[in-house]
Amino acid sequence: MNKCIDCGIVINYRSKRCKNCWIKFKHLNRKNYRYYCVDCNKELSRRESKRCHSCENKRRHKIGISNFKGENNPNFRNGNSYYQHYCLICGNPISRSNFFNGNQHCYFCANQINGFNLMKSKVKCIDCGKELSNRYNIRCHSCHTKNLWKRNIFKPKKGKNHSNWMGGITKLGQKIRNLKQYTEWVKKVFKRDNYTCQICGQKGKELNVHHKIPLGTILVLYSIKNIPQSLKCHLLWDINNGITLCRKHHEMIEPKLKNSKNRRG
Repeated sequence: MNKCIDCGIVINYRSKRCKNCWIKFKHLNRKNYRYYCVDCNKELSRRESKRCHSCENKRRHKIGISNFKGENNPNFRNGNSYYQHYCLICGNPISRSNFFNGNQHCYFCANQINGFNLMKSKVKCIDCGKELSNRYNIRCHSCHTKNLWKRNIFKPKKGKNHSNWMGGITKLGQKIRNLKQYTEWVKKVFKRDNYTCQICGQKGKELNVHHKIPLGTILVLYSIKNIPQSLKCHLLWDINNGITLCRKHHEMIEPKLKNSKNRRG
């Protein structure tokens, strides 16, 4: 019967410390704890080994383990690895997991035994009849996308049908600026002015299109309240109402644009 050095608890096994005190001692002295060779007392780099490299080779040479290689070893299996398993028919290697699951044949031999060769099986698309590379698919890529469009999965949801609909908060002026017709109108003005600012002559870089008659005043004058009415308005899409300016001069004319970013017109 021994007692622990630290806490004084009675221990039934041969040790200076109990398990809890040993864990604490090992945790505190982990960095300072060192391991030495059993034979020559040389400090070891690995904790798992008991002897250094030279002493371990001497021990093996005395016993004769170094001579037990290849055919001399009692565990020799005709050059095959200990954990490698092979097919009973063709002799090709099998993975260890498949062998323990009960598959003692390779992939090709198992298919021939079952009477179904997966490599030669041809699967065709249901819609167009095209051969498929992946046998687990039903349709080809093009037919699959068409089927999704029919089921309204890929169709964009706009307005009230969209999940983030907030009751039509977006202003009419912003809606007009998001139209394709507005981008075409901006490009026509840029081409007419040869992509140059009409005040300072700057070419390229940050250019904007300025409305001579502001867009807000046009909406008030013609009492435009929706997009179909805006498309019918002739003045709104007139090229002569726009002029190309650099961002600097556009901000001088309209000081509200200083806070805005990437505004085209």
